[in-house]
Amino acid sequence: LAKVIAFKQHFLLYILTGSMIAVLMDLIIDPVAYKVKEYWIWESESIYYNIPFSNFAGWFIVAFILHLAIYFFVHKDIASRNLWHNRTILVFILIQAMFILLALISKLWLAVIMTGVLSALVLIGYYFSLKRFAYDLGR
Repeated sequence: LAKVIAFKQHFLLYILTGSMIAVLMDLIIDPVAYKVKEYWIWESESIYYNIPFSNFAGWFIVAFILHLAIYFFVHKDIASRNLWHNRTILVFILIQAMFILLALISKLWLAVIMTGVLSALVLIGYYFSLKRFAYDLGR
């Protein structure tokens, strides 16, 4: 997603976009894992299902470092689009849909609305960027 949305943009936009998409995924996974499945327990209070902001900041930092490494070590392949690219987009959609559905069933309305809208915006941005991406690659 990030490589298409930020194609031919400053490398920092790619890294930030990928990091924000990772946090977007965590915004739906954590409420379901914490409130519904009780995989872990948070002992702090916050406005978002009592999940501490430091959790999301930590995921942003980890994703930032990983996308930075991916950009610099796989830079020559960043313009290519292949079967694995399509599969990763499908995996993103399916993971988000599954956790949004679980959150919906569990009445986690804020998580459903926020991640549903943000995921839709990311996919719309991806769709419009995909046209530019294909055009720039001559496809």
